Amino acid sequence: MDAVPHALFAQTLRYPLLHEALHMHFLLAGCLFMWPLVGLDPVGSRSSIRVRIGVLLLALGSHAALAKLIYAGWLGGGLAHTLPAGDIHLGAQLMYYGGDVIDLALVVTFFAQWYVRAGRTLTQAPRVPPIPRSVPEHVR
Repeated sequence: MDAVPHALFAQTLRYPLLHEALHMHFLLAGCLFMWPLVGLDPVGSRSSIRVRIGVLLLALGSHAALAKLIYAGWLGGGLAHTLPAGDIHLGAQLMYYGGDVIDLALVVTFFAQWYVRAGRTLTQAPRVPPIPRSVPEHVR
């Protein structure tokens, strides 16, 4: 059962176009996962801010943990038989630190959108309710 993923990975090392297609797959999957959370366009059925913060933090933490596990050699199955340990460590470091840069951009975008929406709500809401006309002038 483990031979199929290893054989597929070996094919991606043998054929550069397949290797690039795999990277494109990872990039597009990440974009499709994050777009509903931090996408700039208004989406009608977007989850609440708390749910989106929770999912965002879970995804960021999982990505960092995966990079650490790959670096430690606990994941990857047959990677150690296919690639030198230095390459695996370099890939895990790129995943971890490169992911931090992307994570920072996602968090800044997410909270900037939240701030803009909350600011619009505050400016639209009246701070002091208007005094009704039925109240006599000397009471106002």
